[in-house]
Amino acid sequence: MQVPTQRSHAKKYCFAGLFVVGALAMMPTAASAQSIGIDASTTGLGLEIGADFSRYFGLRLDGNYFRVSHSFHSDDVDYHGRARLMSFGAIGDFYPINSGFRLTAGGYLNRNHADINATPSNNITINGNVYAPTDVGAINGTIRYPDFSPYVGLGYTSNRGGTGFSFVADAGVLFQGGSVVTLNSTGGALSADPTLAVDLENEREQIKTDADKLRYFPVLKLGVAYRF
Repeated sequence: MQVPTQRSHAKKYCFAGLFVVGALAMMPTAASAQSIGIDASTTGLGLEIGADFSRYFGLRLDGNYFRVSHSFHSDDVDYHGRARLMSFGAIGDFYPINSGFRLTAGGYLNRNHADINATPSNNITINGNVYAPTDVGAINGTIRYPDFSPYVGLGYTSNRGGTGFSFVADAGVLFQGGSVVTLNSTGGALSADPTLAVDLENEREQIKTDADKLRYFPVLKLGVAYRF
């Protein structure tokens, strides 16, 4: 598996930044109406700006962020997880009828990420083999998803033809794709042992199976915007 370099990450961020700046520069001159709002969704707390370019078409740029901790059990190991939800997107809206109902499609820079770790205090069983706490030390891992995630959905925007406050609702799917999971042992007497490595690989595959259930990430969003 090829590991992205810092330079490749920098190129992605620069491209995303230039896209956002360019889109913002176009909005005031080309759009018939603009909006700015806040929202809460399954992808985190968000800030959104939007513009309507005609009766039928609009564009929105949004960013979402949230942190959450969660403990879970896999095989015979208790893990503590710290997840960061972070995404930046550009989505286009199509209004097929003269109302606030819309169809939406676009893409997100997906920076969703989770760190997982376990420090056993008792004997644990991994892939059928028993290990003492001193054998494995600490078990650490990460869960990531591909950087780009397409999005499709539908929604509703109230007061679309006017100015002032507006209610915004969205429901859709973020296509995250398959997860990339790492898992390793550090600080244990058997951390470099080939048998433990095989057992941790089996454990990693189990965690990946669970993480892959979010390859189609459901998005539900409610927000308030101000139109001007």
